[in-house]
Amino acid sequence: MINKKDLFKKFNPETKTVNVKAWGEAPVEIRKLTIKEQADVNSLLYGNLSIEEAQEGTAHIDITAVQEAQILSVSYALVNPQLSVDEIKSMPSDFLEGIGEISEALNSWSNPK
Repeated sequence: MINKKDLFKKFNPETKTVNVKAWGEAPVEIRKLTIKEQADVNSLLYGNLSIEEAQEGTAHIDITAVQEAQILSVSYALVNPQLSVDEIKSMPSDFLEGIGEISEALNSWSNPK
């Protein structure tokens, strides 16, 4: 049986470098989200979505919620540089393209096919 110390050691957060094309190939360091952080992001995305709506495919997700969830997940994931949600939101709108790239990299790394 695995003990708590070994369990946390096994799931020690690793990091990954992502070169963000929209920011001139600038490298950023990210980590996977914790269970709590992922729940926060899912709450923004899906809110009060019922299981029936999800299973039936009748759910409607607000585009603003998608953008808010991307910003939150990237804020959580960024190790270097660290950026708060408010700092990200204060950037010019073309900054969002890079946020989208980081979000896509995080999703593909966290959910490999």
